[in-house]
Amino acid sequence: MRSCVILIVSLAMITPVFAAPPELEIPQAAWEPIFFHPINWLSEKAGWTPLRQMDIPNDAIEVRVWWFDPSVPEGLRLRREGDQWLGLYTDGFGVREVHPETGWNALWKRVEALGILTLPDSSTLPPAR
Repeated sequence: MRSCVILIVSLAMITPVFAAPPELEIPQAAWEPIFFHPINWLSEKAGWTPLRQMDIPNDAIEVRVWWFDPSVPEGLRLRREGDQWLGLYTDGFGVREVHPETGWNALWKRVEALGILTLPDSSTLPPAR
């Protein structure tokens, strides 16, 4: 069986002080409850606030990667605030801190080079067949 990887990216954007609070853009597609039910369950088990409910500071970036195999969903949470990094892994049975062998800055450079900051919004993609 194939595993499925879901990438949820939340990036804080610097906005003027007079700007209205951002509105949440929550997909209304058939796939949304299928994927978000296990994501929300795993987030709750790990004690992580769902991204849809977070207020991320202007100097922060948070990336969550979710993957599902036939047995257990797993998640990886990478967060940077200022120059401080935090990496957490969960499989629903616990949470543990993780660190890249290459260091955080090298990892982030690689992830950026792969295009994480330019992933399209789901609303811009063609409909699934």
